[in-house]
Amino acid sequence: MIAGIATSVKTFDLAAMQAPTVAGRAGDDFTLSCGSYSGLRWYCAETGPGRESLAHHRLQHLGFATFLPLCIREVRHARKIEVVQRPLFPRYLFIRFDVGAEAWRRAYAAQCVRIHGTTPERPTALPAGMVERWQAEGWDRPIARDLGPELIAAGATVAIGAGPFCDRRGICLWDDGTRCAVLLSVMGRQVPTTLPREQVARA
Repeated sequence: MIAGIATSVKTFDLAAMQAPTVAGRAGDDFTLSCGSYSGLRWYCAETGPGRESLAHHRLQHLGFATFLPLCIREVRHARKIEVVQRPLFPRYLFIRFDVGAEAWRRAYAAQCVRIHGTTPERPTALPAGMVERWQAEGWDRPIARDLGPELIAAGATVAIGAGPFCDRRGICLWDDGTRCAVLLSVMGRQVPTTLPREQVARA
C-alpha cells in the first residue's frame, strides 16, 4: 500500500525579512541585513515558475554553490497516487558568492534567476548562518512531514470511531488519506457515506 504523504509547500516571504537590523537571529527568527558584505555569503535568487531545478544546475555548471530545499508531495491523477519531489520554496533557491568579486555577475548568465537586493548590482546577503542551519538539518534532501495514515484497501471492514456514525462498522469503498468512503447499513439499506479519514480505522 502507499502511505499518504501530505507536505505543505512553504512560502519564502523575503519582504517580511527585510527589517534593517544587524544580521543574526532573535530566538528562531532571522532578519535580513541592510547593505552588502564582502566574502562568501548566501543570497536569495528568484526563478521563473517550475525553473528551480534548471537554475540550480545552470548555476552549478557556472561554478556557484547553490542550495535548493526540497519536499515530498502527493500528486493524484486517474485514481493513482504518485509521490514526487518539489521545491520547498517554489520559485526560490539560494546561491553563495563574494559580492566583492566581479565574478559573481556570471550568475546572470544562467538567464533564469534574479538575485534579490536593492538593485541587480547591489544584492542583499541573507543572515549569516541561516542557510548553513538549513543544510545541517538536511533540507537539501526531500522533507516529508505530517505523514498521513496508511491507506485502507477497498473491501476492508472498517470501524467508525467518531461522528454521527460512531461505533458502526462498514465496508471501505475508497480511501485517499484525507477522506474515506464507507458502505454502511442504515435502516436495512446499504448507504455509501464519505467521512473524514481520522474517523475511520480498520476493524
